Amino acid sequence: MFLLTVALAVPMVTMAPDENASDNPGGPVYDLPDTVDLQLPLRTFSPFFMVEARDGDMLTREPLLELLRNSVRLREQDNAGQLNPPDLPNRPYLYNGFDADRQQPVLGIFTLADAVAEALALHPLLRTGLESAT
Repeated sequence: MFLLTVALAVPMVTMAPDENASDNPGGPVYDLPDTVDLQLPLRTFSPFFMVEARDGDMLTREPLLELLRNSVRLREQDNAGQLNPPDLPNRPYLYNGFDADRQQPVLGIFTLADAVAEALALHPLLRTGLESAT
């Protein structure tokens, strides 16, 4: 048994691999995402912004309502084609797509105020809007 164990251990010690295993070995299939990123422009841009309330507390009704009204006005102006740069045609430019995490469409932007208004409207005990929230 000892000799068999030594005989099986010798190849393991002497034939140690000189390369590391990889889940991305390379080649055309694995290089495709890099090629796409280099040659095609990004379809959407996701900038993130921090907001600060005028009175210091963003999680109160007035600042959230102001943010909600401004985001609604932004969406309306985009739908009317009023946000275009001077050298581009009048058409909507904000992203309109589907948010897989929320399982709902995203029309232009989604803000903290949108999330709070959605939660207030969908909550079975509250069923209110941001305008009448306390």
